[in-house]
Amino acid sequence: EMMMMVNITTGTPEEAAEWVRYVNNGTRHVTYWEIGNEPYVDLGQIDPSIPFDTPQTYSDKFRAFATAMKEVDPTIKVGATMDFGYGFTTFHPYPTWTEDVLKAVGPLIDFVTVHNGFSPVLEHGKEYSVRSIYHTMFAATVAQKATMLNLAQVIETVMGKDSHIEICVSEWGPFFADNHANPYLDHTKTLGSALYVASFYKVLIEGPRIFAANTFKLNDGGLYSGWIGVRDGVGSRRGLQLLEQRCESPILPHGEPFEIDLAEDLEKAAQLVERIRPREIRLRFGSLEVGTLVAKPGTEPFRGD
Repeated sequence: EMMMMVNITTGTPEEAAEWVRYVNNGTRHVTYWEIGNEPYVDLGQIDPSIPFDTPQTYSDKFRAFATAMKEVDPTIKVGATMDFGYGFTTFHPYPTWTEDVLKAVGPLIDFVTVHNGFSPVLEHGKEYSVRSIYHTMFAATVAQKATMLNLAQVIETVMGKDSHIEICVSEWGPFFADNHANPYLDHTKTLGSALYVASFYKVLIEGPRIFAANTFKLNDGGLYSGWIGVRDGVGSRRGLQLLEQRCESPILPHGEPFEIDLAEDLEKAAQLVERIRPREIRLRFGSLEVGTLVAKPGTEPFRGD
């Protein structure tokens, strides 16, 4: 089911109401509307020209936007964005944001949204081993589960145990880097990331009050962390496509070729490949066998890159 977000930074309540009128025109209908995107993040520490809200200013905006939008269509559900992450990957100038907003406009809120499913979030990546990075990512779901429980408890403490407010994790997914220079940029597309996704699904299924979740993100562009799509005119499956250009198939389980464990130090593996220049490379992730890369006939053996 579709969920839409309205712009509270440069938009107005009247504009948001017109969006509801335009979208819910009788031939289609969107029920869930999120009001604002991470207004609590103080990006002014990076660029002073970027505005951000206080709990009070956001509450005032939420009240105005929600009222205007529901006047057009009383059947819609409106969501308030909450600063309730489990890590220290964003700026949090207002630690009690969630409690303050619930106290101010709780009766108007149908659901709250959090962006609480990113891991491992690397600034550089080169200073950590592959194994430690993936161990951190797999362990993150323990903290995320605890945070979901805490958020549900905050809602019940402020609004009462019978509160109708539900939780939507409107951004989540394996997230390694947001720049091309980071060697882990495309690790959102590894089997290790797939295991993290499965583990986070369990958090979502078991979490109290959670009714929806939106993956961040499906397509590349912007932060270059999508699972599919186009990046700078090139398919985002960059790493896999480069392999496919030189291989008959990225997964051919046969033979006894040179072996690489993707859970180990990939930099050392690359140096070894450069020295040996194999034509076949068996890939595994710990005890999990991934398959075998085979260079096309007539092409050069694999290089370290």
